[in-house]
Amino acid sequence: MHETKQLSVFGTKPALSSAQETPPGNSERQGDEETISLAVNFPLPWMRERANRLHRFCKTVERRRAGGMSVRKAVKHFAWFWKDHPYRTAPHIKTKFSRAALVCLYYRWRRNGKSPECFALHYGDRLPPVTPEQIRRFVRACGTGGAVSISQAARLAGFERAIACRIRARLPARLVRRIKGVFKERRQAELEAEAAVKHFQRDMRLRLEADQRRGRNLHRAWHGAS
Repeated sequence: MHETKQLSVFGTKPALSSAQETPPGNSERQGDEETISLAVNFPLPWMRERANRLHRFCKTVERRRAGGMSVRKAVKHFAWFWKDHPYRTAPHIKTKFSRAALVCLYYRWRRNGKSPECFALHYGDRLPPVTPEQIRRFVRACGTGGAVSISQAARLAGFERAIACRIRARLPARLVRRIKGVFKERRQAELEAEAAVKHFQRDMRLRLEADQRRGRNLHRAWHGAS
């Protein structure tokens, strides 16, 4: 019961086949151990959503195979539907499952007990977490005069592109839109300033040419009078 409540927090339906196959004589301690294992394997909500989504997909393929359909034919619809489809718990991350990848994932699911845990991603702990200080540095760099892009702000803050992308993914969508709006206004202001400089230079050139003509006319008038 505790496991079902935890899964509903992230907006995904519980689809653990291991929970359904648990004998009724097991104690609550085994359920707690499964919950801890899930918390370790899925440190982020979108990883849990990905595993549950693939688990439901594999069960659907299993039912279609029982009806006589081949694996590649059963996978075709899902490969088309999930192309560039974002996760609900992480809209900035898009799924990229080709037909061949889904076939491999299906067979992995069969080999590993038909459980969502076989879809756990193990690279979450390799990168250090983004700190509030890094976010503040990045936002201050975005507010620095002259910064007109995310990559330029990252260079000003001293971050690599990968870290800047991770920081940007953790910013609120409203703040990201505001930062992009500021960059757009700065680029427009630079274009207007360049146009104003060119207009000023043209006016100065015309004034100098007019003054030179007045000087030549005065020189001719002096020669004519003499």
